[in-house]
Amino acid sequence: MAPSGWAYNGTKPFYSIDIKGHDGLNDDDPPTGSPTDLADTDYTKWFDGTSAAAPQVAGLAALILSIDNSLTEEQVRYIICHTADDKGSEGWDSYYGWGRINAYLAVKSADKQFPLSGSLQNNECWWGSITLTDNVTVPDGKILTVAPGAVISIPNGKKIQVNGMLIANNATFQPASGATWYGIQFYNCSSNSEVIGCEITGSTYGLDMYYYSNVKLHNNDISLNTYGMVFSSYSDGNGGVLRNDIESNDYGVFCVNYSDPCLYETAFIDNDIAIYVNYADCNFNFGDTP
Repeated sequence: MAPSGWAYNGTKPFYSIDIKGHDGLNDDDPPTGSPTDLADTDYTKWFDGTSAAAPQVAGLAALILSIDNSLTEEQVRYIICHTADDKGSEGWDSYYGWGRINAYLAVKSADKQFPLSGSLQNNECWWGSITLTDNVTVPDGKILTVAPGAVISIPNGKKIQVNGMLIANNATFQPASGATWYGIQFYNCSSNSEVIGCEITGSTYGLDMYYYSNVKLHNNDISLNTYGMVFSSYSDGNGGVLRNDIESNDYGVFCVNYSDPCLYETAFIDNDIAIYVNYADCNFNFGDTP
């Protein structure tokens, strides 16, 4: 969350609720030479900074804990940040932080009112144990965040398709009831997507980078899939594939169609085939931390 007000040379205003009438910061009588405030004196652009931001965020944290007081500090922080309305540059930025808090979406997330199928209509923060009922798509312009410790179970043949942004840290993605799910497919998605410290198991395609998708993939355990990682149609990784354990898959890494993945400090363990290149127009790069 970012402080409200006329920060950063007056180009990005956030407005705050003021004391009613003429007793607040907006008294409808600004000093000579200063910009005018809002016509409605119940609102102001002068109450800003952390003085304005902190009580709003603290109030939302209290609302979230009123839904589920077993949530940890980390889970509350994830819910607030990752259900916010994104402002400015995609994802976090130095002007707006994670964006403008959205109490409605945050409380829905705290109450685990998650969409379990279809295309996401809002930014979502998943936590705890969740079983999807069908394919889930993260459309362009939307962000799905999977909080640390979350366990996501996916039905047979179904997938999470990412056209927007996925942020997953220390979560588990697994089949539901012993089924074989499709995998997480990144399709021409945001380069700010990241999967870090996650377990990806029991799928057909594991982490599937398709069509100009370059995702940060660090420290993941990718095991017991048909294909652990797939790079196809100009998807390279661009140095973002780092320290992954690729273990006990039929194919560790599969590469096709002009893709040149950079695999840094990657461990290949007991895969039937460690690396399979379907066409000669793919190149691999290996090495230490870039």
